[in-house]
Amino acid sequence: MAALVDFKHALVAPAGYGYWRTVLPLFRAGREPKPTLAPFREGYESVRPLPSGLDDRRAAWVLVVLVQEVLALDVQNAGIGPDEREQAEGMADPVSEVAAGIRDRD
Repeated sequence: MAALVDFKHALVAPAGYGYWRTVLPLFRAGREPKPTLAPFREGYESVRPLPSGLDDRRAAWVLVVLVQEVLALDVQNAGIGPDEREQAEGMADPVSEVAAGIRDRD
C-alpha cells in the first residue's frame, strides 16, 4: 500500500463531496494546489468518475466541507466544547468569506 486516505466521517455523498473533502486539507493548503493533486485526481477518477463542472463549483463544495467539519466537531463531542472552540472559531472567517463570494457571483 502506497497511501491511505482516512475520510474521517464516511458519508454517502456525490463524488464531488468525496473529492473535495479529501483535496482541501491535503492538497490545497494555499492558493495554489500541490503538485501531488494531479496524480491524486487521476487515481480518484480511475475508481469513481467526477462530475463535469466540478472545478466550477469549487466554492460551493468548500463551503459544504467547512460547514460539515463544524457539524462534525459538534456531533462528535455532543456540543462544541473548550477543546474544539478554537478550531470552530477559526473556521468562521473562511466560511463567511466563501459564502460571500458565492452570494456575489453573477
